[in-house]
Amino acid sequence: MIFIHFGIFIARAKVALIKIGECLMDVRTKLIRRKILSLDDLPTISNNVQRLLSMLKDQESDMTQVILEINKDAILVSKILKLVNSGYYNMPQNVTNIDQAVNLVGYKRVWEMIMSTTFMDMMSGAEKSILKHSYACSILARDLVNQYQLRASENFQLTVLMHDIGKMVLREYNNATFNLSIKMAHAESLPVYFVEKKNLGITHSQAGCWLLEHWGLSEDQTKPVLQHHDIDADDYIVETAIIQVCDFVDNTVRGITVDKPHQLILEKAGLGQVDFYPMLIEHTNLLAEIEPDFEVLEKSQKSYKSAAVRSNEQRVN
Repeated sequence: MIFIHFGIFIARAKVALIKIGECLMDVRTKLIRRKILSLDDLPTISNNVQRLLSMLKDQESDMTQVILEINKDAILVSKILKLVNSGYYNMPQNVTNIDQAVNLVGYKRVWEMIMSTTFMDMMSGAEKSILKHSYACSILARDLVNQYQLRASENFQLTVLMHDIGKMVLREYNNATFNLSIKMAHAESLPVYFVEKKNLGITHSQAGCWLLEHWGLSEDQTKPVLQHHDIDADDYIVETAIIQVCDFVDNTVRGITVDKPHQLILEKAGLGQVDFYPMLIEHTNLLAEIEPDFEVLEKSQKSYKSAAVRSNEQRVN
């Protein structure tokens, strides 16, 4: 009887220690979040853009007035037109002014248009590699939604565009450790988020979600960013799966190690029959078209087939 009671005591003690550990981890994460959101160099949205976004959120705002306000900012107009005329929106004709852009894109996507321009402007300097990856993923996401007729949230393409913004945040938080994590991940062929968690205590997914929440973005954009390296998702499943597929395809083509989307979430999202091999080939052609300095990796087709086979095996199992 004594041994039974002692065994119960040990079991309860183990449970208590696990709970204490989880609480300490939660406290540490909260402290890191507070420190990150108080950084002086945290990516911010300009006052003018904030004002425009507030106008767009106000249902009583007159779109004509919003367009007039956009036109007052010549630099913003130039950047919006550059984005609209790129492959991002796949326009059938050249767009020369904001009125034309709004008519073609649609009033509901003006907010997305401004936010996309703002994000790409942030990433145009030292974060060019993140921008290239994010931009290519956003185009792939648009095609994926159309091909599989997925019911994604209205601003899903912007969500995909911003999914790795947390890497920019981690660089500001601890540049030396973040760079070390990148090098370790490449050297050991590990997913970057795995090494980030080990070295920094958080991942770029968490950091990105916190920043987007700080900007006041809605849950349909913050949650998929938070979940984009998770095996499964409780909500925003389609958006999360889209990011995972695009992230896997683009990184594989660039020779970067990343987890394959788990078959469980693919099935839930309506992407259970995705064939990755032709997608990898098509994406290679896309990058060759939109990135002048893109180089096709040696033995890429062999590695693509290997990735596709592993994905198919996962589907069977």
